Amino acid sequence: MRLFGLYIAYGVCALVLETTWLHDLPAANYQFDFLLIAVVYLGFSQEWRVALPIVIVFGLLYDVASAGPIGMALTSYIAVYIMLRMIIAKITYQTLVSRFAWVAIASLVDKCVCAALIFLWGSRFDIAELFLARAPVQALIDSTTGLVLIPFIAWYSDLSWEKLFRPKGLVLD
Repeated sequence: MRLFGLYIAYGVCALVLETTWLHDLPAANYQFDFLLIAVVYLGFSQEWRVALPIVIVFGLLYDVASAGPIGMALTSYIAVYIMLRMIIAKITYQTLVSRFAWVAIASLVDKCVCAALIFLWGSRFDIAELFLARAPVQALIDSTTGLVLIPFIAWYSDLSWEKLFRPKGLVLD
């Protein structure tokens, strides 16, 4: 339950940052996706019983805050998480290069799922094509951000109330 609460707090803070201060960074057409990076981390580090409810809440949070169709981020995040869980036994994730590559792959899968859903839900094909045209640059942004953010998420996952509020020791004169 502690991990669930910490990740919900992370998700809300990440979403607030994405939609307010960092909305037009690095460019108007591209954005940081801190929730996707957390989904990638959860895919590699947590069992499905712990991570899937968090991934579902992240998808719902993103869907509520975005202008896209409801369910698009939820479906995309679940697809990315399932993909990562299916291949986790065959890959390494600890090196910087592999971390960079797997976040980029997850970002590309995310954009492909979103484009497919937009097309299947009856939108014009050029909107789905726009998702795919922006996907490589967005994957580079996400994977570069992941190099910095994944170690933070790993540290954040290990937090507990005891670690945060434990007395550090007595100061003696």
